[in-house]
Amino acid sequence: MLAQLGDVDKIPFKDTQSMPYLQACIKESLRLHPATGLPLARVVPEGGATITGTFFPAGAIVGVNSWVAHRNPDVFGPDTDEFRPERWLTTDKEKLKMMDASWMPFGAGSRTCIGKNISLLEMNKLVPTLVNRFDFSEAASCNVHMENYWLVKQKGMICKVALRHMGKVRGQRQGGFDNEE
Repeated sequence: MLAQLGDVDKIPFKDTQSMPYLQACIKESLRLHPATGLPLARVVPEGGATITGTFFPAGAIVGVNSWVAHRNPDVFGPDTDEFRPERWLTTDKEKLKMMDASWMPFGAGSRTCIGKNISLLEMNKLVPTLVNRFDFSEAASCNVHMENYWLVKQKGMICKVALRHMGKVRGQRQGGFDNEE
């Protein structure tokens, strides 16, 4: 991605759309870590509904947890707990169609999050800007864990951030404080 970007200060959104690996990284990140950690509940309509062979009566509450759905090995492969953006670069159109249909970090259908498009725009602008301007590495003493309060919060992630300058590392910070190592 850096080779594609070059030494630019501002990356146009239009340019990010022609970066397949960036798009795959964004999709894979949202697959592994969707923001919501509880089922997206819906009320079964009048007359009930049959879902994958099971009948649910009208008024029943049903829902799908995107954290669970995004780890379905029948859809995403046996390595669903691994960050592997290449899964989105497959040339198998049926596999890609199935993954796209099961990918729902913003919900799905008529109840899709109203902020989906602005969120994707922000990610498409922010990620290449950060990758272009900084080097990131995980600190040795990380104790990463997730806390679910409907929105899932990642805790304990400490990383080293070094500013790039004309392709060279200019300075380092760790965890928001100057790194004195």
